[in-house]
Amino acid sequence: MISEYKKFIIKNVSSDSSYDVLLITLAFFLFLILFSIFYNIFIYYMNNINYKKKLLNFEREFILLKKNLDAGKLKLVSYKEKIKILNKKLSELNND
Repeated sequence: MISEYKKFIIKNVSSDSSYDVLLITLAFFLFLILFSIFYNIFIYYMNNINYKKKLLNFEREFILLKKNLDAGKLKLVSYKEKIKILNKKLSELNND
């Protein structure tokens, strides 16, 4: 389809030099549009990856707190306080 369009453009506008500028401008804007589409897709997936990394870090912190509680390194009161703090941070992350 692109090759047919290219042949059509060359056939119909090759007689005048002002159309060359138009063709170059159209190519530039086509490149710009394609670049912006791919860039937005890239940003979307990078944000998802960063969000998942943050969730994994929260999960690690929860697991470490539970292990410390089970091992007796952490008292129940301080465990509950730290869990509340982590839950607040997690809810802030979900709200963003």
